[in-house]
Amino acid sequence: MVGHTSDMVLGRRLEQAGLSYSELAEEMNGKLEELTGKRGTFSDRTVFDLVHGKTTRPHGRTCLALEAVFECQTEELGFTPPATYRSALNLEGRVQRRTFLSTAPLAAVAAVKGAGSTRYRVGAADVDQLNLELARLIASDNRAGGTVETEQWASQLARQTLDLQKRGSVSQRTRSRLYTTAALFASSAMWAAIDGRRLESAESHLNQAVTLAGLSNDPSTQLRCWGFAGVLYSHMGRTADSMAAREVARSTSIVRRDPFYASLTHARMAIQHARSSDATAMRRCLGYAQDAFSRIDVTRSRPAWTAFFDEAELELLSATAAFEAGLWADAEAHAHRNLSLLRPSMQRNHSLTLTYLANAQLRQDEIEAAVATAKMVPASASRGRTGHMLGRFTATLAKVAPGSPPTQDWNDHRREAHA
Repeated sequence: MVGHTSDMVLGRRLEQAGLSYSELAEEMNGKLEELTGKRGTFSDRTVFDLVHGKTTRPHGRTCLALEAVFECQTEELGFTPPATYRSALNLEGRVQRRTFLSTAPLAAVAAVKGAGSTRYRVGAADVDQLNLELARLIASDNRAGGTVETEQWASQLARQTLDLQKRGSVSQRTRSRLYTTAALFASSAMWAAIDGRRLESAESHLNQAVTLAGLSNDPSTQLRCWGFAGVLYSHMGRTADSMAAREVARSTSIVRRDPFYASLTHARMAIQHARSSDATAMRRCLGYAQDAFSRIDVTRSRPAWTAFFDEAELELLSATAAFEAGLWADAEAHAHRNLSLLRPSMQRNHSLTLTYLANAQLRQDEIEAAVATAKMVPASASRGRTGHMLGRFTATLAKVAPGSPPTQDWNDHRREAHA
């Protein structure tokens, strides 16, 4: 193992993790499927070549899988990524500021600009590269939440995707895939703004996302965009619009064909019913969501963006609905189940769930436990929806236990965290 940085670093990381070559390959295949919706084809030979320095400049998909397994950047494992590959995350999971145009996966655009009368043929490889960028974007959002950087990154990629098909010749199939990808980028920008509680900014992305989803003719993408629209309208207090958007999402053909999407849409609808003070309808929708979830075919291939929805996410949505309905014990139970099921990569959701748990405990007069739970939320995560829920916690604590030792402890913690 002498002579190659990658040789020494990856070999050491394998030993620390207690993984064999074949086990690492399996981990990489699983992570790639989780992020992109398509399982990898890595083998123990792939890992052997990486460990022994035979591969020093791995492909983008390999870089993405390695980063997901070891939770660090490709360069920190001793490898040089492709020129078009840029990791979205640093070790703490914060979004790096990016020079968007220079890091774009759209090398085709540059080729067109310098090709004179030659017209570039946009093909599947271009779409695949964009989808790798989408996977990195989603991984970034799962860790850091709805930062301004994530929103800007997603919005820029949507524009670049549309620009690509303007500058090159495109088949109808590829054009549809490009519209799908552009819609996913635009809806990701919308979601980052929603998550960061930048509602006006989120609304500015809404029309583009919905329009592109319609042009894509892809029902899962349409469901995603209308689902996010429902969340946005709910946060804006536009109850009727929120219900209408959620109904559009629920009426998409894919909901009837696949219980996976049915479960997701019913769980989101439950939250809307809870906010409309209809606990009966909320419970009914949660029951539908649980029933549909039990019938999901886990072997079925789905788009990469759907990887977030699993049993843990269903518990988080259930906790949100129960909390909004004032069912504090139910909200606490769902939050505990979420935390026991949550994947380590879902750091934003971990912080958000803790805030729901702390608020639910506080509403049940478990004041010391509630403060202890709230103190577990990292200061770096105290923004957007998580920050909003912490604000609700602080206000409620001051009302129900003014001047108490736990309240003083919490206030001291907040001052130190924001010093």
